[in-house]
Amino acid sequence: MGNRQTYYFSIISYIPDYIRAERINIGIIIFNDTYDLIDYSLLPSNTSKIRNLLTNEALSLFKETIKFLNYFLKKISNSLSMNIHTSGINLNIEGLPETIALSKLEPIITANKQDVIDNLISTYIGNEFFGKNHKTISIAKEVVKNYFEKNNIIENHLVPRASFKPTRTSPFRYTADYAYLKENKFNIINLIPSNEESLEKWYQRNLALSTKFEKYGKIVVFYDNANLALEKKQIITDLSSSSNQFCSLEIEKNNTKSLAEFVKNDISQSNKNQVKQYMENYMFA
Repeated sequence: MGNRQTYYFSIISYIPDYIRAERINIGIIIFNDTYDLIDYSLLPSNTSKIRNLLTNEALSLFKETIKFLNYFLKKISNSLSMNIHTSGINLNIEGLPETIALSKLEPIITANKQDVIDNLISTYIGNEFFGKNHKTISIAKEVVKNYFEKNNIIENHLVPRASFKPTRTSPFRYTADYAYLKENKFNIINLIPSNEESLEKWYQRNLALSTKFEKYGKIVVFYDNANLALEKKQIITDLSSSSNQFCSLEIEKNNTKSLAEFVKNDISQSNKNQVKQYMENYMFA
């Protein structure tokens, strides 16, 4: 076991409205036992935690605040002249915006600083709000990719990164993770994004696609439940209720039985060259 060391942490809060005096936890700061700033973590500027609470004008201010905080904290953590003052457990950092508040310092003793940081983020802020800056690995993506490659599914049956327009007049092109044919109907497979930044755009494009996909086959969504936050679960529910063409399949890390059944029932009769030809003829690829 490594040597246990003493650290101190403070929660960074954002105050969008002084009249309401509401605080939103947006980050943490870690100090060593001599109160040197040694690490910090901030929410991304487009986090859904803030996006759902603020007006567009207030959101713009928050984004500028996050941009400044990243610059400011990085600068003072690399500087010998620190603008950090402590008095007992009270903490003050000169130069912070008035919309930012810091909690009192709390001690932690640990041999693994990163584990502590991860636990603090989970407890006080929420991992699901960190988007690309705190991205979780998509188990589904890795399992599906490995299974398809191992069994030559892509080589024989699927078109990966299938780019198309569902109708000639569609205002956008769409890129599916995979495309296949079943009973001469065009179907696509999509993997739900791992991060919050991509999720909203992915949802809107899939919702729009459902209105243009009526004469084709299924839109299949693969996901792994281990990394599925509440917002992602709601998105799957919303898409499934918006069109009967949507269906979803949970992918498990150590169990590919459901994936094998799907391949057998849906994909095994698909021919990759025929899928390409279909896209050229009908999908305006």
